[in-house]
Parts: sequence; structure tokens; C-alpha cells
Amino acid sequence: MGIRQVGPPAGMSRVAWFWMTLGLIICWLAAETLLGSLVVGKAHGPHARLCAPFAIVLGGLMVCSGWCLLKLRPWARLMLEILSWLAMPATLVYAGYLIWHVYGRRPVVERTGTLLALAIGQGVLCLLLFGTVFVCILVYLRGSSARQALARHGPGDALSAGGVENPSQERPGDSSRPPKGPS
Repeated sequence: MGIRQVGPPAGMSRVAWFWMTLGLIICWLAAETLLGSLVVGKAHGPHARLCAPFAIVLGGLMVCSGWCLLKLRPWARLMLEILSWLAMPATLVYAGYLIWHVYGRRPVVERTGTLLALAIGQGVLCLLLFGTVFVCILVYLRGSSARQALARHGPGDALSAGGVENPSQERPGDSSRPPKGPS
């Protein structure tokens, strides 16, 4: 007889807390950008009023999905998997932005080999750190341990992690045993 685990596995908790933290940071930065452009009139560029609400919704989706993954909801695994797939090209774009921001925005006379090396180093470091994190998250979420943990969750959800009905879950009036009666 083994000990039954009450909460999610440790790896799933780490993934959920990572996404909830990232979502809160995105919401905070987007709200600051939006409020700064609306109330104070601080110019963050012409796209701030358009992108900030989108970022707030995206951050809220990250927080909600992370929280629901802690509650072992199968749809949250799929949502965080989709977000991880989308985050990888976004990391590549952000790394390119870092290189441009550090090196490309400078006047030609200020551009040096050292500055270029610093810019490329920051971009590569960003790719290595965030890219590795998102790949590890994808490997875990697509693995059997995450799927099994969600499938073992119980009768609270009608669908298991694979998107099919859990056969071990007995429905009322659908018993595989023959009815008792006179033989």
C-alpha cells in the first residue's frame, strides 16, 4: 500500500508557479505602461495603448492556467503547452530586439566591436536562458508523468489528460457488473 499524493507533482507545481509569476510580471508591466500612457501622458510609443490590454489579458491567461494546473485541470496543461510553444519564437524576437536596442540604436560613431559583442552576448544569453526553460517545460508537460498525474486526478473532470473519457471512471447506471437477481 503506497502513500497517495494529495497535490500536484513537484514538477507540475514548478511549471505552474513559473507561469503564474511570469503572468503577474506581464500584467504588472502592461498595467504600468497603460496607466502611464493614459493618466500621466508618458509616451511609451504609439502602440502602448493597443498592446497593453492584450498583454494584460495574456498575463491573466497565464496566471489562470497556472492556477488551474495546480488544481490538476487537464485543459491547463494544454493551454500552458500552447503558451510555451508561442513563447519560443517570442524569445527569439526579444533576443533580436535586445541586440538592436543595445547596438542598432546607437549612432554609427559610437558602435564598437565591444558594444557589438555585448549586444550579441545579451541576445544569446536571453535565448539560452528562456529557450532552455520553455523547452524543459514542454518536455515535462508532454511527458507521461504530467499526463498520468492529470489522469489520476479523479472524477472531478470528465476528460482525462489525453482528451478521452477516463474508462476507470464509473458513470451512474452504467455498471459492467450484471444486475443481482434470481438465478
